[in-house]
Amino acid sequence: MNESIAVRRDAALQLHRAGRLDDAGAVYAALLEATPEDADLLGLLGVVELQLGRADAAEALLEHALAAGGAARVRLRNLNNMLALLQRAGRRDDARTLAAGEIPEWPGGVVPDDAERTSVLSLAEALLLLGEAGKAWALLSRAIPDRDGDGAALGLAGRLKAALGKDAAALGPLQRALEQAPGDLRLLIALAAVRERTGHPAEARRMAADFARRCSFHAEPAHSGQEATILIANMAPRIIRRPDAAARALHFAENFPSQIVLTMAQRYRFLSVFGDVPHPDSPWERENARLLVNNMVNSEWLNVGDRRDIARAFVDGTGLPVINHPEQVFQCTRQKNAALLAGIPGLVVPRIERYRPGWVGQDEITADIADKFDWPVIIRGVGSHQSSDTLLPGVEKAAYLASGPDEVRAALVESGWPEFYVIQFVDLKNPEGWYRKIRAIFMGDQIVVASGGYFDQWMTVGWRRYQPGVDFYRANPEALTRFRRLLDAPEAELGREPLEVLRRIRDRMPLDMFGMDFDVDARGRVVFFEATAAMNFYPPAQFADDFWMPMAPLEQMEAGFQRLVSQRIAAAA
Repeated sequence: MNESIAVRRDAALQLHRAGRLDDAGAVYAALLEATPEDADLLGLLGVVELQLGRADAAEALLEHALAAGGAARVRLRNLNNMLALLQRAGRRDDARTLAAGEIPEWPGGVVPDDAERTSVLSLAEALLLLGEAGKAWALLSRAIPDRDGDGAALGLAGRLKAALGKDAAALGPLQRALEQAPGDLRLLIALAAVRERTGHPAEARRMAADFARRCSFHAEPAHSGQEATILIANMAPRIIRRPDAAARALHFAENFPSQIVLTMAQRYRFLSVFGDVPHPDSPWERENARLLVNNMVNSEWLNVGDRRDIARAFVDGTGLPVINHPEQVFQCTRQKNAALLAGIPGLVVPRIERYRPGWVGQDEITADIADKFDWPVIIRGVGSHQSSDTLLPGVEKAAYLASGPDEVRAALVESGWPEFYVIQFVDLKNPEGWYRKIRAIFMGDQIVVASGGYFDQWMTVGWRRYQPGVDFYRANPEALTRFRRLLDAPEAELGREPLEVLRRIRDRMPLDMFGMDFDVDARGRVVFFEATAAMNFYPPAQFADDFWMPMAPLEQMEAGFQRLVSQRIAAAA
């Protein structure tokens, strides 16, 4: 390199490190006139633009830098900065695509300087959070093989080993790192997950409770143009299963009030608070929350001990207008829903009974089921809603279909449930041998038939993202076509009466917003499966492109949510 150019580059770096961004940028730009494909200079100028808040210019420069290539150390730094830019902009899918590509190897025998060490740790962290733990481990082990004196590198190594399933090897590094940095919640999360997976449930739950106390409040970024700040009251995690989980992910569980945090972030700012742990202050007041969406919506959970009182006291104590108050949710267990909806014309509500094996012997339970139900029956755990993988081999089941007493006994032995529901199975198999599930979304007064699908077994949930469902839809493309028609024109496909039944259900159910799964039988009657505020309303992202469903119903649902929010805020003004 020409000596004068090297001197000017070093001078620009000094200006950059001193925070004189405009001056540093001017020197970088002048140097690039002579070497426009210099990946190092392009990347450095991109960082200056990013620090000055000019994200579009920064992205263009970093894209140019990555295309120009350069030495591995420069490429790694530029990749780290581009991932940081994408994640800061909320473009997680773009970041995931970039991380899935080739990651340069750190050159063997080269010791990173302080800036490079920071960049390596940042990039490895980003790769871990984007699902590329193997690539992160390869980078860290080559660039920083000696980690004992570096708490940050030691902790990241432990988290990576845990993410790669090497739990025993992760314990030591995580424990030592947490001793050096007791305030690092990432280490606490990872160690709690590893403790759970290595057979130390009491310690794991203590650590999960410690996390909930120390991180009881989370605030999403504020953006210009957001109409209101919404507080979501979530339940604190009892178990942490993923060692690479971010604190944000533990606040926002996987259902609709959590999904909107991503889909409606431009319209609303979202806050999260664990409503079932003590709070020394009221941070939602400081953040000017206008509305509370209660996401403590497991009705079975609320029916145990003093949980209902705890949830109600927290929600009422905020003084905010509420969507889905705990008192409303409390009334909507599976068994209570059956009683609430009984007698609606045109609605079939299958019989349901609750059993507690610890109170009554298994033979007595089996005899009672045989007396009250026709075979087969559905047996499912109390409180479980997500059943999409219950038919997959090797997965803990959320429900069983039992055709006789022996299968009931086998299900109870295998599950070990302390209590469970028995629900009358209604065989709705169509002439092709398919089963169907339709999901309706009730958003205030609006009802939207939004999702669902077909499958060749009785449990139809979620099969577009699992291999058995992929195989089914590949073999039966008409099933997708038929369901798209249903979502485009529900009344034309189902008839007017089933939609009238949904309106009668809306009048009976106490919830402000909830989902309901159902089908329509050959006589045009709605057959009720379940209704709960704990459902997912958006489809999973992980399915083939040609398995799409119409988006218009989800847009209608979002519009309904916006009206509901506006009405509640206005009513409280």
